[in-house]
Amino acid sequence: MNAHDSAPVPPPPAGPPPGGSFGPPPQGAFGPPPPLTQPGGTPPGGGPRRGGRPAVLLAAVLALAVLIAGGTWYLLADRGKDGGSPRAKPSGEGQLPGAAQQKPQEKAPADPTAATLMHTLVPEFPKIPGSVTKQTTWKAEGSWLTERVYAKTSVREITGYAAATGEKLWSLPLKGASCGGSPQVGKGNIAAVVVQDKPLDDRGYPAPCTEVLAFDLDTGKTVWSTSFTAEYQSRKTPFDQVVISKDTVAAGGIRGGAGFDLADGSLRWEPEVGECGDRGYGGGPRLVAVRVCGPFGKRKFEAHLIDPDTGRNAWRYRLPAGTTAPKVLSTDPVVLGVDTGTASLTGVDDVLSLDARGRLRYRIALKDDRFQHSCRGAEIAQSCRSLAVGNDRLYVPTRSRAHGKGYWNEIVSFSLADGKPTRDRFEAGDGNTLLPLRMDGPRLLAYKSGTDVSVVSVDPRKGTQETLLTSPDGPIGLSPEYADLRFTHGRLYVGSPLLGDPAGGSVKQHLAYGFGPGA
Repeated sequence: MNAHDSAPVPPPPAGPPPGGSFGPPPQGAFGPPPPLTQPGGTPPGGGPRRGGRPAVLLAAVLALAVLIAGGTWYLLADRGKDGGSPRAKPSGEGQLPGAAQQKPQEKAPADPTAATLMHTLVPEFPKIPGSVTKQTTWKAEGSWLTERVYAKTSVREITGYAAATGEKLWSLPLKGASCGGSPQVGKGNIAAVVVQDKPLDDRGYPAPCTEVLAFDLDTGKTVWSTSFTAEYQSRKTPFDQVVISKDTVAAGGIRGGAGFDLADGSLRWEPEVGECGDRGYGGGPRLVAVRVCGPFGKRKFEAHLIDPDTGRNAWRYRLPAGTTAPKVLSTDPVVLGVDTGTASLTGVDDVLSLDARGRLRYRIALKDDRFQHSCRGAEIAQSCRSLAVGNDRLYVPTRSRAHGKGYWNEIVSFSLADGKPTRDRFEAGDGNTLLPLRMDGPRLLAYKSGTDVSVVSVDPRKGTQETLLTSPDGPIGLSPEYADLRFTHGRLYVGSPLLGDPAGGSVKQHLAYGFGPGA
């Protein structure tokens, strides 16, 4: 079926996620009130995470020195009269170069025409005895693409497919739903998920996800599976998100977070008991923690750059009052997205660019009526789609509008150094929509949908686009604003993170599609 033969089916309703719906945390969600800080001690909310194994004294001294040097809270500059530009001068000291210094890996083929390699429907939901609710949705967070394998979470399993052909390679059984999957692939092609240990709790409601599981993408074998219970908790700590940074798997949730060794799952660190806790993380080249302090309804957020090995802070940044659901858009450089409390349609209406010392460089306003990025998941730190950071710029898609007799959108960019719009303006073309996928060195990869589905490589210096893949068949029923899009080695895979129950419905529920060069 061609992409224009059928209108996309809206994603299933985002009801209470299985294993992820715990309700508002009560006061003291991260433990009893902290002891009084001694003179010269660390202020509440800024303490180091507790190590799961002995730390080297020299490392601790150096970490403390960094904390003292860079641990000051920096306040956001006020907006200007136009509602967008801050009055403070930008601070660009020590800004790290990030991926812009890398060379592009994706090459335009002589013939970018792609075939449909695989198309999988959502399997039937299992009947769970003792459940007091009807299971209408199923969380299937997590999808990964390497040169050899595409892996996708499904109903009670993770399935691996041959990336080149779409043929099924392996299946890894799960005990329940997957509340979170690492956006990154670690060393040795290891990925991580947080999953349910059992489908129901003692009351018959969906159980939380308490198990952190690392598995080998090449073989589908479990590398390790673990859970932990903090000293101040009577039950296993629940998680709803997980990332990988260097040799550490970091899992976060409403009861705090922890770091585990990528190779063997041993506990590296957990947060100190107190009124603050790690809500979630941004992974990749560096590890950024989103930390929440205070009781529900009076919560304040901070961002911490932390050492993945020890959990110690390099610096911290206090987000403005009224901020909800902070997102980590990039960890190198650190770029945060926030909802300023206006309940924006996109989930992020302000972007904060920080320098290498955790100081504000600039604040960029993204108005709902102009842009169409998507930051789903109320408090999932690394969950934004259709935003990309590279070349010291933020790339954002505009909403489609009329251009003479045509109708399309564009990708524009803002400087992270001064917050100003750049001259970048990459057009989708009549009838198309263009959305940022990710950076490929200094080039921007973008997903183009319309009559056909394509992946293009944009050269920001020249403003030119090269087609890497194009197909007349699209991922019917999977909107790019909600689906997981993975592109590498000339192949595109699209998967759904939230599955609708196929039983008794007239509309097919689609799990995943794959596109690539035909045999």
